Parts: sequence; C-alpha cells; structure tokens
Amino acid sequence: MAIKTFKCNICEAEVTKPKSYAYKDGRACRHHPEAIKAYEDNEQLKQKDINSHKEHKSRNCSDDHYNHIFNIRNPHEYCWCCKKDGIYNHLLAERVLINMSKSALQGNLVNPFNPDSQHYALTREDIGDKIAIKQFPVYTSYPDWKLKQMFNNDDNKIMLARSTGIINLCQNCATKYEFDWIFDKPNFESSDLKMLATIGAAIVPVLDNIAAAELAADVTINAMKT
Repeated sequence: MAIKTFKCNICEAEVTKPKSYAYKDGRACRHHPEAIKAYEDNEQLKQKDINSHKEHKSRNCSDDHYNHIFNIRNPHEYCWCCKKDGIYNHLLAERVLINMSKSALQGNLVNPFNPDSQHYALTREDIGDKIAIKQFPVYTSYPDWKLKQMFNNDDNKIMLARSTGIINLCQNCATKYEFDWIFDKPNFESSDLKMLATIGAAIVPVLDNIAAAELAADVTINAMKT
C-alpha cells in the first residue's frame, strides 16, 4: 500500500504526514520556519485549552468542597419541607427498570408486582435511606402563609419557590400541604397503546445494555477486592 503524500504549501515538495506539519489549508515540510511557528502556535492553543479545562474542573471541585463545609445542600437532592434526603421519582423508576434488567440477565424471575423480588432489593441497596421526591409547580395563587408554614419561615426557601415557581416535596409533605402527588400521571385512556408498546420495546435493549455494563463493573470491582 502506497504511503500517502502531500504537496508542501511552501516549497511544493512531496512530503509524508510524519515529516510535515499542518500549515494553513494543507501541510508543509518540518524544516520550514513558517511551519515550525504554526506548529508551536497550535500546540500553545491546545495547552491553553487543556489548562482552561483543568482550571474549570478544579473550580467545580472547590465549589463542592465549599458547599460541603458550609452544609449547602443541592436543592435537587432532598425534600424542601422535611429536609430528608431524596431522589426524584422518575430517577427511582429508572433505577427499578435497570435493576429488573440486571435481575433478568442473572436468570432470575422478574415480577414487578412482588415487593420481595430481587430487583426491588437491589434498588433499596442503591438508594439507601433516600425517599422519593417530586418537583411540583408553585402557582401564584398558592398562599404565602402555607409556604411560611411549610418552610418554617425560611425566607430563602420561600424566595426560591416563588422565583423558580417550583418546589421539591416527598409524598408525605406533598399530601400534608395539598399538592397532588399524581398530578403528572399520564392519561393512558387517550394514549396510543400501540405507540406506547413500541416505545417500551425500544427501551428494553437500552436498559439491558446499561444493566450488563453495571454487572460487568460489579464483577471487576469484586475481583479487585479479592
């Protein structure tokens, strides 16, 4: 197989890629000062991008450390009322589906209606003590006195709820303060069941791939421990 050559943009000599630098819209022999300068400038730009990425990553880590020191919690990870650690309900459902695939790949019988099934046990291990939370819309008609009661007069939380128009609650707190836990329940009566079945069938291979990758990772981790 013939080695690919390029015409030098400066002297027009035939040159291979390993013996040339990128120059303007083509390549040039490595001994040309113009080509050397273009190469060095390009390397400096690459290094600048790398340093910028490292600085950004370091800044993010510093922010996480700062938040940990001053006990600033991620508002997406707990109920704003009772302050218990939580996980969004849709992410919890996603975790259950992945664990169903993991259980099936391991040859276990999967029964979504049996709370003692292995995939539910796996999910409980994954989420620990976290409770399911949902994001609810806070309409302007919702009275301020209820928000004050809910947040124990925490002005920052009240301002956050009013400015964003949302609130994160667990099922108990949602019921207590008259938020409908199933407000986002889909209306299957008006849905195209064939389309839903098609979507469901398309999701299965994706879930199986994620489950297989997690099982492989578990095997690797366990092997490293022994």
